[in-house]
Amino acid sequence: MVSLTNRASVYTQMGELELALQDYNQAVRLDPNSGWIFANRCAAYARMDEYDLAIQDCDRALRHEPANVLALSSRGFSYAAKAEHERAIQDFDLAILLISSNAGVLAARGRSFLATGQTDRAIVDFEAALRLAPKSAEILYSRGIARQRNGDAAGATADIAAAKAQVPDIAERMARYGVR
Repeated sequence: MVSLTNRASVYTQMGELELALQDYNQAVRLDPNSGWIFANRCAAYARMDEYDLAIQDCDRALRHEPANVLALSSRGFSYAAKAEHERAIQDFDLAILLISSNAGVLAARGRSFLATGQTDRAIVDFEAALRLAPKSAEILYSRGIARQRNGDAAGATADIAAAKAQVPDIAERMARYGVR
């Protein structure tokens, strides 16, 4: 079973999500009580934009392992993708309590704060995320948008320009997350 889940994780990283799901499904049949397997399958479903399936698997994972950071953060990402930002923030809060040094989760919570009009809180999260990942174009761009909404034109211009210098199509990429 461990070899199945390891191979599925590699498939997920490679973007071979259908192959990953085949292995995760087989692993679930072998061990239907493993929160770890459900959490990993949840992450694969989320990458496939199958958010309802992802949330179901994250719920299963958390029933077995309430402190599973992958399940909490993946469920948060899935709720955010469905524009259920208050629910996403709750999951991100718990994930951050368990592991505060994850730039991706901090940035995701920041984007949910931004989506709910909490720009000050969004900026705090983006700044914390940038301390962990100082060159992240996604986080710089997100902070730039938050600064723009807060009336900090100079800070917004600097962040957005720095992000675009790294990734010229960052605006289009971030629009998928609702960051405009």
